[in-house]
Order: sequence, then C-alpha cells, then structure tokens
Amino acid sequence: MSKIQLKKELQTIEAPQLREMILEAYSARKEIKEYFEFFLNPDIEHLLDKYQTIILKELRRTKRGSYSKARISFIRKQIKEFSSFQPGYEALLDIRFFTLANAINLEAYLYYPDTLYKGIALLINDILDIANVSQVFAETQQRLEKLLSKSTLGTRRYRTYLASVLRDALSTTALL
Repeated sequence: MSKIQLKKELQTIEAPQLREMILEAYSARKEIKEYFEFFLNPDIEHLLDKYQTIILKELRRTKRGSYSKARISFIRKQIKEFSSFQPGYEALLDIRFFTLANAINLEAYLYYPDTLYKGIALLINDILDIANVSQVFAETQQRLEKLLSKSTLGTRRYRTYLASVLRDALSTTALL
C-alpha cells in the first residue's frame, strides 16, 4: 500500500477507531512501540547509545580469531533505522563518525573482506552529504581529516585509503 492510499484510508476511519488501531499496533510491534516511546519522550542520547552498542557488536564479530564477520549491510540498516527517528543532523553525524572511527580502529586487529573495507569508506560520502545539507560542511571536513590523521587509529594503509576516498569526495563536491 502506498502512502497516498494509506492517507485516503485513514481519512475514512473515525477517530476512536484510529486510536484503537494505533494502540493495537503499539502492542503488536516492537518497532512501533519504540518509535512512539521516542516520539513521546525523545531521549537522543539513549537512542544513540543503543544503536552504537548494536553497531559495535557487529563490528566485533569474528571467525577464526581475526577474520571479521561484520556485515556492512547490517550496519547500514542500523544507521538507517536510527535515522528514521529523525534525531537531528548532529546525531546523524555522530552515529556515522562513531561507526567510522571504530571500524578504522578494529581494522588494525581484524582482516576485513573487501565489501566491508569499501562499505566503511562509503560512510565518508554519507557524512559529507549530511554535512552539506545541514550546512556544517567545513566543520565536518575538519573532523574527518582529524580522525583520519590519528596515527593511533587503525593501520596507516587503511587511513591512507580513506583519506583518498575523502579527497575524491571533496573534489566531486567542489565540482557541484
């Protein structure tokens, strides 16, 4: 059902029936309950902590000791789910910076498959897109450069690769 069809259907439902439907959905679905609880009492820090914990747990998944089993699709799904709460651009940037920093750090200890290796690099583009829309591009660029220049974080090879991804993204952005 499309959003337009849903809107038409909701207009035909009486207010008491609509309330009852919302209460049933609240009871039936964990996701809906979580959304309404956040909507009624928005605690961005708690929500951010929850999703950071989930993402960090995923980044730490391994097999045979040092081979990462982290799934970039799962990580991106969690970020998208977090974003669906519309917590504001600061929180959207924070969750992505958290993921990027932890992925870089863990890369020094784990072998990443190519999909994860490249998927983490795509976070840079996501970060720059949000920064551009939110008009905090310069500050975000500095924050990214500072993160990638930390010699204690991850391997130099991976930081160099990510820095080249950042340069490419910045040159593309400059052309727009």
